[in-house]
Amino acid sequence: MVRALVVYYSLSGTTKQVADILISELQKKGIDTVVEVIKCAQAEGVGMAKQGFRTVTGTKYNLDNPPENDPRQFEFVFIGAPVWSFGNIPVPEQWMKSVQFDIDKTKFGAFVPYLLESYSKLFGLYNRVFNKIEKAIGKPLTAKVAILQKEVKEHPETVLQKIEDLINGVIPGDNTTSVPSTENVTEVEQIDVETKEENKTE
Repeated sequence: MVRALVVYYSLSGTTKQVADILISELQKKGIDTVVEVIKCAQAEGVGMAKQGFRTVTGTKYNLDNPPENDPRQFEFVFIGAPVWSFGNIPVPEQWMKSVQFDIDKTKFGAFVPYLLESYSKLFGLYNRVFNKIEKAIGKPLTAKVAILQKEVKEHPETVLQKIEDLINGVIPGDNTTSVPSTENVTEVEQIDVETKEENKTE
């Protein structure tokens, strides 16, 4: 049976919510799915202004634990990274620098939640994140999707469709086996977000 690795970092919870939907959909398709949550206490409990300053000054983030999984052992790898200030992703980048990838065996997908639509599009922030991921893994992403935080909060059906498109873009149909399920997509938990700061992390 083919296997998929879903690895992600989430600060405020949005990326986790998207990852949970992705994991559920992969399991429904009969994909043996392994989940790894990147943890970094160093990034928690820090004011957004200071967090933004850290990212632009090149502060190195130390992971709480070394990577638990070897991406080379999976046919499919999905990476989740929220958009931080100026399109930086220091925590997921640190994880990717700590592992090795098999660019011939593995197909890669990425999901990137972001906060402010106009600001992110104007400066191409989520595209910067995709570029950073591609540089780290050493090949273009097979499929990728950017998800507005507002969609997660208010339009879960849109998020579900994007996730289905992501899965279909990465995994050929002959590698999936439909698994009957009566579960419904749960309503996404509301997250209080201060949207006045352009450089707020997700």
